[in-house]
Amino acid sequence: MKAKHLLTAVALTLLGAADSHAGLFKPYQLLPVSGWPVALASGDLDADGHRDIVVANECNGCDLLAFFQGPAGTFTNPVHVGTLLSTSVAVGDFDKNRLLDVVAATGEGVTVFLQTSPRTFAAPANISLFQGAFKVAVEDIDHDGHDDIIAVPWGSNADNIVHILLNDNQGGFTLVERTLAHYGYDDLKLADLNGDGINDMLVVSGEGVVRNNIGVLYGTGDSSLFAAPAYLDAGYSSTWWSVAVTPIPGRLPGLALMAESAPYVQLLSQSSAGAFNATATLPVDNWPEGLLAADLDGDGRVDLITVTGNRFQYWPQNCGGGFGPPRFLEVPWSNYKNTHQFAVGDFNGDGLPDVAIASDNKGVVLLLRDPDFLSDKSFESGSLCEWSATSP
Repeated sequence: MKAKHLLTAVALTLLGAADSHAGLFKPYQLLPVSGWPVALASGDLDADGHRDIVVANECNGCDLLAFFQGPAGTFTNPVHVGTLLSTSVAVGDFDKNRLLDVVAATGEGVTVFLQTSPRTFAAPANISLFQGAFKVAVEDIDHDGHDDIIAVPWGSNADNIVHILLNDNQGGFTLVERTLAHYGYDDLKLADLNGDGINDMLVVSGEGVVRNNIGVLYGTGDSSLFAAPAYLDAGYSSTWWSVAVTPIPGRLPGLALMAESAPYVQLLSQSSAGAFNATATLPVDNWPEGLLAADLDGDGRVDLITVTGNRFQYWPQNCGGGFGPPRFLEVPWSNYKNTHQFAVGDFNGDGLPDVAIASDNKGVVLLLRDPDFLSDKSFESGSLCEWSATSP
């Protein structure tokens, strides 16, 4: 199916004004998207050396869109990938043609769109899964050099199942299922949690108030794929809507957790593999749900990101492995209720990490790094590490 181009032009509309404490980012820009955009994925889709963005819409008859970044650091007209309702999207090269393909979570399972030539996607391939898929991720789970798919159904309907679609290297997938308790409003993240160099699967749930509702499948690196399920204790009962793994230099990674019912981020430290302790909390505004960990300032330490209402908030990681003080930036007002609403990458070709956010009533909010932020000494609190980032 030949990709069709939407609109005659895409304007990056400069709106809003940056909070004086923002420091790291310029005022936001906007890629307008109609429908109900809720989730993003990013990568160099067409192998041209520029980071692109895929947008999923959570509405019937709405478009799954790809924004391709041009050589001048601007985005072209969006390319229509498919038409479907989706709550999560990811990218990977499933057919080894050096072009990134798209997989979207749907109520029936997952839908795969192969990119057959640059910016041209084949007809959708629908893969039915028991109780469908709510969140989706891409990872080479069996370490055979081919991208696989992980799909998590809505927890309360899923009989504690997670779906693993192993790439059969012949254009199809083989379904493998694993047991991991989850309860609804689930978040899915893949990261090396125990420091063995193999990514693990974490699922937390916004429903089902139990003490140990942080489920982990530790990757084994062999044909068994994952060890038996493990459930982490955050110190008390809560419903965690979002989780982020926070690597700390010289230590085992920690966790950051967010609950819709509590206006804070809960930090957990890991004293030994699998042993977590609640440490500090970070206050937030208006009970946000999405949480992401990424190195925003280029100092080699992972920072924390969230968004709620019309405020983007981030905490730089300091030299001691803690976070703060918080920084804020005004963004368009939106619900921001999907835990896969963020993407981080160089979205304007200047070599610096930027942030993209799915706004369900606006489109894609772009927060581009300010290359002059290092001269803004108000950003440096005194507890932060010496900057290793460079300004172009």
